[in-house]
Amino acid sequence: LPLRTVPQCLFEHDIYFRSVQRQLFAGHGSWVAKSQELLEWLRGLRYEVAAAERFDAVFTCHEQEQRVLESVLGNGHPWILPGLRTAIDAANYHFPGGPREPDSLLFVGNFQHRPNAEGLEYFCREVFPLIRASRPTATLSIVGANADMEDAGRFSGDGIRLLGQVPDIREQGGVLDEWLG
Repeated sequence: LPLRTVPQCLFEHDIYFRSVQRQLFAGHGSWVAKSQELLEWLRGLRYEVAAAERFDAVFTCHEQEQRVLESVLGNGHPWILPGLRTAIDAANYHFPGGPREPDSLLFVGNFQHRPNAEGLEYFCREVFPLIRASRPTATLSIVGANADMEDAGRFSGDGIRLLGQVPDIREQGGVLDEWLG
């Protein structure tokens, strides 16, 4: 905004060009896909740096993100401040649905946001098997827009159900039953 006396701050909760960079160097895909990712990385880097330079201060979640932004912005302007957290104290909210199905987990997120897909893939591959080893009846239901159903193997394993986009999560048999008891 063209405000002259009000400081304008950006909360950079996810540096987009870094997400694209991780995908670019992940080693998956053809040379055509990698070329497209390279172009998207360059586009994202250019856009994000230009946008960040227009703010008086940029807040990041971690010091690592602060260092990355400082390296691409270079001149020390805007101020880049790490450690800002956004959170909801869930203990202050009463769960309206009654008791949950024991050992059930639910993931809800948009799969166009690469950190969602990357984090879920890691969770399914590395973390959920450890949970299942300790609690064999544990289940994970995955709901979200833009899930690539052809690539469901990334989000698979014993006890995992990938449902993709659903019209209303409250109306999903199984998922709703697990969460509302």
